[in-house]
Amino acid sequence: MPSDFPVVDLWRVLAGSEEGRQSRDQVTFFDSVGFALEDYSTLRYINTQAERRNLGITIELVPRAQDPKDLFPFAGGSSGKVKVRRAA
Repeated sequence: MPSDFPVVDLWRVLAGSEEGRQSRDQVTFFDSVGFALEDYSTLRYINTQAERRNLGITIELVPRAQDPKDLFPFAGGSSGKVKVRRAA
């Protein structure tokens, strides 16, 4: 991201004191600080809110491979791509 990219604390957006995205075309990135309890709590909250509003898509975070010892195709090389599937 460029150095002038706007950064807004997620808690401020959730509290309604700051605006997050200005359009549906923008993407929200969440950069956690690495505390497992905070990360888990935030993700559960976002997931619950998305489910209530029927928003988002389901993706596989761990792709299924024919050979689980060969993950190279999922590394973004020319031999394969990670697939994203939409929630039903």
